[in-house]
Amino acid sequence: MAQHHTLKKMRGITIVQTMLILMVIGIVGSLLVNFIIDKRCEAEPSREICTDRR
Repeated sequence: MAQHHTLKKMRGITIVQTMLILMVIGIVGSLLVNFIIDKRCEAEPSREICTDRR
């Protein structure tokens, strides 16, 4: 009788995968914030945040 050794499949994500996901979220978030600020400055160029970006 042959014994079947099955490897237990690991579930979940590793710390490296978590760090990569957070890095991608950070990059996309910063691009989104810059896009939103640029659009607001087009609408109201006199705002304080717009004068700092020139």
